[in-house]
This record gives sequence, structure tokens and C-alpha cells, in this order.
Amino acid sequence: MRRLFNWIFGPRCECCKRRGAVRQRQNTAYVDDRLNWVTLCEPCAEENAEYWVDMWADYYSGLL
Repeated sequence: MRRLFNWIFGPRCECCKRRGAVRQRQNTAYVDDRLNWVTLCEPCAEENAEYWVDMWADYYSGLL
């Protein structure tokens, strides 16, 4: 029931503007902790997670 309520009346996704987004921490390490949080729907959250996996892999590959 809560999920349905959030889908109808909840916040909008920062990427696609769909309703039912959830505020969640992304895989970042910004000093300003507010920048480590995003409000995304499930499909955009999956894309965001994949993006940061690739970004961290690129970062760590440059350290070797």
C-alpha cells in the first residue's frame, strides 16, 4: 500500500521526473554529504548504480 501511495503522490525522479522516486545514497564519496544522495525511480537508480561502478573502475584502473 505504501509503495502505491508513493507511486501516486511521492517525489519525482531527478532524471526522468516520474513519480514514486526514493531518496537514496549513491556510490560516491563527495566531501559534502548532501551531494552523495539522489532521488531516483528504480530504473534510473539501476542506471545510476551501473554508472558509478564504471566510474570507480576507471578511477582505480588509473591508480595502478
